[in-house]
Amino acid sequence: MPSNQRPLCAAAFLAVFLIAQPLAAADLPSCEEPALSLPEKIRCELWRLTGFMRAPDLDNLKRTTGPVILGPDRWFQVEADQDQLRSSWPDVVRITFFSGQPGQGRPTEAIRDHGLNGFTGDDPGDAYRRYINGEESKNLLSDLEPTLLPGLNQEYWDRLNLVLEALEKRSNVISPWVWQRLAAGLELGRATALRYIRLGDSSLTVLRFEPEFFSLVPKSHQEYEDKKLLDIEGWAARSPEAAALFNAGQYYPDKRYIGLLLKDGVDWGTGIHPVWKAMLLSGGPLGGPALPLTRILDMQFHPFTQADNPYRYALQSFMLLDANGFIRVRRTDSLASRTAVAQDDRGRMLVIFVSGACTLQELAQLLLRSDLGIKQALALDGGFQSQLYARNVPKDLVAYGAWVVSDRNQYYLPTFKLPIPAVIALVPLTR
Repeated sequence: MPSNQRPLCAAAFLAVFLIAQPLAAADLPSCEEPALSLPEKIRCELWRLTGFMRAPDLDNLKRTTGPVILGPDRWFQVEADQDQLRSSWPDVVRITFFSGQPGQGRPTEAIRDHGLNGFTGDDPGDAYRRYINGEESKNLLSDLEPTLLPGLNQEYWDRLNLVLEALEKRSNVISPWVWQRLAAGLELGRATALRYIRLGDSSLTVLRFEPEFFSLVPKSHQEYEDKKLLDIEGWAARSPEAAALFNAGQYYPDKRYIGLLLKDGVDWGTGIHPVWKAMLLSGGPLGGPALPLTRILDMQFHPFTQADNPYRYALQSFMLLDANGFIRVRRTDSLASRTAVAQDDRGRMLVIFVSGACTLQELAQLLLRSDLGIKQALALDGGFQSQLYARNVPKDLVAYGAWVVSDRNQYYLPTFKLPIPAVIALVPLTR
């Protein structure tokens, strides 16, 4: 493991958290503005491009697309790396075109963009090489007149679009799923994301269950006399009835849950949040109309009031993907491990855990383009708060989020186990 990725102890982590001076995040919504300069357009497209890349090994600071076919005896490969984990963005992107068979042949062109802002003329890390043969090349930026830079940036832009078009033609976003039956109405799925996981492990873990067999029961530390915060293993020890547990949504600095966390008429949260529109409902309906036993309610289209609620349990968070196929989170460059809950077109519920780092918007893209038949989804807390526990898989499965990389925090802590104030338990229904 590189020295800049060594895990910090909890005390050191908290100290760094308080004194860190992070870099500013890129304004990705500005990428949708029509009046961008060519270097700005290049930077925006490079963000898209790095979403197709994965870490080829345990060195999480290096990423690649692997060989990508362009045509007969023509292929390319894109690589990116960072000197240290200080931003969601890599320091350098290299695009190399080859003639010959993938993995063989000779390079014909190579673009190196240091700083991901196009060719500037004053950055010695930039290069645009044309190869005379497999070993000799000429850097077109050497001794270049500044007035000629726009032309080379236009060529760079054209190459970048060629690369992105070829990558978009790769239809699969997830490898084939491997499913394992854990109990009646409950199965565990594993797959690899082929894009969108920008740092770390690209594996996806999904618990899929039938609401006729299991219910989702929120738990708050405030329910218990000791009011103790626990990591997911501690919560599992406190909840022996649960087949699985995972983290709930976000909370305030004083550990109060943000939004409604309702159990049998008692709100252990802070009331209905006026902005967040997702309500996870379970344990019902009790004496109400014919409704699903567990569901995601989108309050943008369906109002929710406690007085008319027929469910025992209600937990509020924010919508990730709605039933109309719209992504309900904005585009940012904030990366983190993620937890989400989704409902598929057969009424089954899915708990999704991503141990690597992705944006919320790209997690929604991943779910939308997967073959899971997802109808709608909500997001829960991410980063170190993302935690998952499942019993008897065949031994207990324990997973902790290890990534937080944004304009405020840059951390990779693979052994850090953060105590959290609220979880959701997957509890078998009594028959």
